Amino acid sequence: MHELDGNRRSNPGARRRPLNIRAARATHPRRLVRWALASLALALVLAGAPALSATATSSALTFAETPGASPNFISPFAPCAYDAVNNINQFQYLMYRPLYWFGLGGSPAVVPRLSLANPPLLSKSRTTIILTTKGWRFADGQSVDGQSVMFFLNLWKADPTGLCATEPGVGAPDQIKSAGARGDRVQINFTTPVDATWALFSILSLITPLPNAWDRTAAGPATCATGAYNAAATAIACRSVATYLTQQGAQTATFTSAFWQSGVDGPWRLAHFDALGDATFVANPTYAGPQRPRVSVFREVAFPTTARETAAITAGQVDLAYVDPSSLATGTLALPGGYSARKGPPWSINYAVINFSAADPNAAIIRQLYVRQALQDALDQNGVITTALAGLAYPTTSPLPVAAAAAFPGSTRVPVPYDPAAARTLLSGHGWTAVGGVMTCERPGTAPTDCGPGVAAGTTLSLTLLASDSSPLLARELAVESAQWSAVGIRVTDVFRGYATVVSGCQGDTGYDLCDWGSGWTYQPGLYPSGEQILASGGVANLGGYTNAHMDALIHASMYTPASLVGYATFAAAQVPVLYQPVLANVLVTRSTLTSSVGLAPNPYGSLTPEYDSVP
Repeated sequence: MHELDGNRRSNPGARRRPLNIRAARATHPRRLVRWALASLALALVLAGAPALSATATSSALTFAETPGASPNFISPFAPCAYDAVNNINQFQYLMYRPLYWFGLGGSPAVVPRLSLANPPLLSKSRTTIILTTKGWRFADGQSVDGQSVMFFLNLWKADPTGLCATEPGVGAPDQIKSAGARGDRVQINFTTPVDATWALFSILSLITPLPNAWDRTAAGPATCATGAYNAAATAIACRSVATYLTQQGAQTATFTSAFWQSGVDGPWRLAHFDALGDATFVANPTYAGPQRPRVSVFREVAFPTTARETAAITAGQVDLAYVDPSSLATGTLALPGGYSARKGPPWSINYAVINFSAADPNAAIIRQLYVRQALQDALDQNGVITTALAGLAYPTTSPLPVAAAAAFPGSTRVPVPYDPAAARTLLSGHGWTAVGGVMTCERPGTAPTDCGPGVAAGTTLSLTLLASDSSPLLARELAVESAQWSAVGIRVTDVFRGYATVVSGCQGDTGYDLCDWGSGWTYQPGLYPSGEQILASGGVANLGGYTNAHMDALIHASMYTPASLVGYATFAAAQVPVLYQPVLANVLVTRSTLTSSVGLAPNPYGSLTPEYDSVP
């Protein structure tokens, strides 16, 4: 949702959100009785971590940072400018654990054993959540308790735009009516009933407990952590604290200071950080979690260019690295002996925007559901993956990520089969006939077997696709797809422009029928794939202007009622509000001697858990 990824990377390298449309638009305007854990459905989505507690050895691991994307922000309360995988998932999380940990090995599910709090409980009215922290400690000795959770919530309430996860009117903090803590117990009351799984994946997943040592401004200690939620005095104090933490969080020279190290509650402590972005972590002796590091040192090495990273891998200088799939697909990176690459599905989808604006000269065509269905039916995603993407991608068939079923039991992938015969039948059945190889409207009108409202006789099914020229893989992909569409009489002309031009063009009303910047949408930092930003009417990243009342109702139900995501995903697959495209895999390159007790599959979120890894 929050940043366009100009490198067309599904690999977790830079921004956590491929689209920062909200960031651009935000400046102009996201007695408790019988607690029902079953209603929460959390026990069904919990994936436990192995009960391992291996002691550290004298060995070290080296991780290659994504080229040009070294960590540059350390505060867990991060604005959009710093909300990136290299800052959060691959840096902060090693030291500062979120309230609930998601993703271990190749699974995207929540992991109770690695979480700072026990599974939350939802009230029968579905308006209150209670959670209890486990009593783990920060490095300075303070307990990770309810107050440390409230510190984060107070900051969020006082400065909602200071946290990139905020969606005005949706979730936290706008839909939190009140909150408070006593000891290890936290109670959060909502303004409306909520769905438990949505609350876990979209609100609780975003909270990182903070130590009292960070409750300060440049002038000295403050009262943000201890203030009452939503009180005026708390808001004043917290806004000043948020400003201070943001300013200090970008000072890389202070990353190893006592100030930032006081808040460590994870398995790793930052021992060294230099101006290049190289980071050295050592085991945190006070970590209370289930898995202490199996090696004594974990190094993250910065690379200014992909060529430098490739050379280091080729020379055998790193143990693991997330790499751009295009480097393998194009042969830029040839793995040396002793290394292997593993692919895994990202917590992302990929699609091309469809322009529903009345200002688009082809609006009458593109608004016809059968036309969109024919476009999707004629697209052989598996064929594209094999011929253009070297097998390093997965089909996108709905708004749900490929790995969704592993996180939400009962959800299923919605098939969108390749069926060119069905595409031809849809078009011919609505009055289109191939003329010179291009489908042409010969039966205008509004009857069920006509071309549809606004489509004049003689109109050809010729569309323009605006695409980024930043990736050779995207050009390969679109060349194959254009041939597939041509085979059923749909002419799609690809127009390549600079990345910034495409981003701007996708937000316009004219100049394209389809628009593809190449990286789709990543469901981070909020992890619940309900799609309100990209498919709901007026969604902050609904660039094509798609609107459908039933879609809105299904999205709302998936967020605020126990309704599953299946109905929403099925409807969205059939409606083709966007053109579903293959999503590039996360690709993890590892030294062959590297072992992990949780497996070496790429993490869907791009997070690192090197405490489970070891080398001879």
